[in-house]
Amino acid sequence: MVTEDLFDIKIDESGDIEIDDANDISPISGFENLQQSVRIGAKGAIDQFVGGKVSGSTVALLEERLKNALNNDPQVGEITNVTLLEYDKRDNSIEAEATVTENENFTIEVTS
Repeated sequence: MVTEDLFDIKIDESGDIEIDDANDISPISGFENLQQSVRIGAKGAIDQFVGGKVSGSTVALLEERLKNALNNDPQVGEITNVTLLEYDKRDNSIEAEATVTENENFTIEVTS
């Protein structure tokens, strides 16, 4: 599912490019890259969810946006379902399970 072949630029929580100790742009790959991709792709829905009232419709919207963000990532096969497992208000992290048509299902955590 997730490959180490694909690299991207690491973006910090505030949306800025992360610079490493050698003053170079930090690369990102693998599962961490996937989490970043989903966080960016579903940012609006994540922000709406953590900043608003939790209801069935906000959970459904968030699950749909997470599914779309995962389906748009070249590292992931077809996602058939995303289920919100946990929301931690202390750090605004969301844990969701993704069901895929090939390979193994997986759990992903994203932070707003």
